[in-house]
Amino acid sequence: MVSILFKAGDQVVNSFGTLIYISQEKNKKRSKGLWLCFCGKEFYSNNSYIKINLVKTCGCSRLDLTKYEIYLHTLWKKILDKCYNKNSKDYKDYGGRGISINELWKNNFDLFYNEIISSIGHRPTNDYQLDRIDNSLGYKIDNVRWATSKENNRNRRNNVFATINCETKTIAEWSEISGIKASIIFYRIKNEWPGNELLSPVKVQNKRDNLYPTFSGLRARCLNEKNKGYPNYGGRGIKLYEPWINNFKLFEEYILTNLGPKPDDTHLDRINNSGNYEPGNLKWSTFKENSRNKRTNKLIKINNEIKTLSEWVEISKISRATILFRIKNGWPDNLILRPSINRKCDHEMVKLIREKYIINNNIDAISKELNIRWVIISDIIKHRKAYKNV
Repeated sequence: MVSILFKAGDQVVNSFGTLIYISQEKNKKRSKGLWLCFCGKEFYSNNSYIKINLVKTCGCSRLDLTKYEIYLHTLWKKILDKCYNKNSKDYKDYGGRGISINELWKNNFDLFYNEIISSIGHRPTNDYQLDRIDNSLGYKIDNVRWATSKENNRNRRNNVFATINCETKTIAEWSEISGIKASIIFYRIKNEWPGNELLSPVKVQNKRDNLYPTFSGLRARCLNEKNKGYPNYGGRGIKLYEPWINNFKLFEEYILTNLGPKPDDTHLDRINNSGNYEPGNLKWSTFKENSRNKRTNKLIKINNEIKTLSEWVEISKISRATILFRIKNGWPDNLILRPSINRKCDHEMVKLIREKYIINNNIDAISKELNIRWVIISDIIKHRKAYKNV
């Protein structure tokens, strides 16, 4: 075969597209060059084959067209199914409401394929779908386009449209333009906000300053019998101040004026746990303070002072079990909070403890007298291993 030479940039047009010559292949005696296919891929081929159109592409056209034909054929079958098969799950949204396909396309896939290619071209990428321009009309050549998934979704008949400043768009489009959540715009439309306020910036409120969750919670506990907290609030007579029940603004005004903004890690607490949620009986409390104000707390009087068990533990650094044991066994007030000596006793102390036990057989009395933990005395008397060889 006669060698044919090309210059860089030379073009050869065939039925598939245009091939561009780049350069001669190095270290090759034959007339074989590097070509740029219309698909963008470079490939080597005998220049003579290119000249006589024996080679028309890098090999992409046959592969791509086969894939494309398969894709369009599958799409064509799906359209027919949606429009004419009453057993199809999509029939009610297509054929069931009058959507049909061009009669000439109905039984002729080749015509469908050729008209799609010649009219709107190949599918740009795999992200595009065949979409109807007018959602109320059928599949015909002047009513179809390639559209992205986003464009397709915005062309649905169940979309909500809003007209703002004489311009109509879907809520999703307005959300994208304004940066405001679609749910907020929909809420404003539902509640008949004026058109010029639909896209007004959302006021960002510090969570700490937002008292509505607090108000909503105490209102539910006092008034809603289905609320899980109702038995311990409304169910036992705890009420919400009448003027506040349907007036959050009045509640908020009182709280901010008299108690100030909600500090971090606090809850709204009643000063008198048996009183109502009303002016004069509210305060901000930490979780610990709130817990100590519960009516289920055990109050203990020691030295004419009443506190919860947790508070006495915190003050004395003595365990709850020790305090309760001492109270149960009638220890005097001046000894209940006395720190115990936590030690291993020497031989003399062990001997003394055992002698005293033989005399009065009362571990509690010995513990009070010697200020040694009850459990240590018990172990000594019972010859437990920890004190056996002391």
